[in-house]
Amino acid sequence: MKQNRIVEDRPLADGTFPFVAFEWTGKPDADYLKEGIRKGRKPTRGANFTSADFVIRFREKSGRIQVVLGEWKYTEEYGRNYKGAGQQGETRRSTYAEFFKKNGGVFSANTDIDRLYEALFHEPFYQLMRLQLLAQEMQDRNEMDADSVSVLFICPEANEALRSNVTSTYLRKRFPEKGVLETWKELVPRDRFKSIFVEELLRKIEKTPAADREWVDYLRRRYRWA
Repeated sequence: MKQNRIVEDRPLADGTFPFVAFEWTGKPDADYLKEGIRKGRKPTRGANFTSADFVIRFREKSGRIQVVLGEWKYTEEYGRNYKGAGQQGETRRSTYAEFFKKNGGVFSANTDIDRLYEALFHEPFYQLMRLQLLAQEMQDRNEMDADSVSVLFICPEANEALRSNVTSTYLRKRFPEKGVLETWKELVPRDRFKSIFVEELLRKIEKTPAADREWVDYLRRRYRWA
């Protein structure tokens, strides 16, 4: 069994592996979502391929290995631009359809699978869908011995423009009283997606005995969080 917390990324200067990695697309050359095949080149982290802002790995108290793909937002807000339009949109839809409609996949419990797929081609749902599919494929292949791979979404509670703007007409009608995060939690299994506000996360970090106080203070000064 591999170490409990290391991420199988490029080794650090001293030859060890990190506990966290950034712009994660899956293990090198995996191309889980066949985006590289579509574009005719290998996936590149953080540029034109589905990638998580960060990835961490740990062992739960039960002994299971958990991998988390994290997405961290700050000032983002989104309009209603449809990502499925035109030839580029058609290419996008054909790329992810087999993973989205996969038997036993993360979205398979939704009975309106075809309508839902089209409805998700609006940001931030389009990005969330791709991250969720990346996590799905990583879990199915037991990347880094993972028993479970989930998505963690972090954003400021104060960013109402991001949280409340459900950009998909279909989703607004289906879940009229819910915001973006609440809507997403209705679409995927409970154990495959979590969210937390940045403000709450900082409070939790502060209570951790091993917390880097200088880093927490820096974040508070930079973003003016109380």
